[in-house]
Amino acid sequence: MTKKAHPKRKKASRQESCDYVIEALDWDFDYSLRLDPNRKVSAGPCWEYTSLILRGRFIKPQILAGKDVKVILLGSREIAFAMKKPLEVDWEPKSIGGLTVTKSQAEYLCYVSFDAFQLIISSLAAGKIRYITLYGETLYRCRASIKSVSFESSYSTEEDDK
Repeated sequence: MTKKAHPKRKKASRQESCDYVIEALDWDFDYSLRLDPNRKVSAGPCWEYTSLILRGRFIKPQILAGKDVKVILLGSREIAFAMKKPLEVDWEPKSIGGLTVTKSQAEYLCYVSFDAFQLIISSLAAGKIRYITLYGETLYRCRASIKSVSFESSYSTEEDDK
């Protein structure tokens, strides 16, 4: 008895990279500083934490358009150091953040330089930042590694029409 050969299914082509455009709707900022004399949390005598939480809505890609998303930015001294002294850095980042999108929620978590927080927050307060553009992998199993993030005052859909 011979087995009937089944034709091989052609794999759907998967785009390797993608732009994610988010319209910023609201934001909140937290900062804390504490002494850490026993160095339990940090390498130095002080420890600080800062976070910026933006609430937004996807504009692009079309499959996510209209879905709410939370953007969480955390301050990083390591990134600040890497920007100031790149030749002294002994680590190689694979991404600057991660995007997770499920049926019930969407969240982007990213570390940015502590030095950038003042600029980002003052720009948000002045209404200069209205869009966040992420560039990275396409979603795969609800996740995508992000390679770049930018904060912009405007977004043109003309680029999408080309």
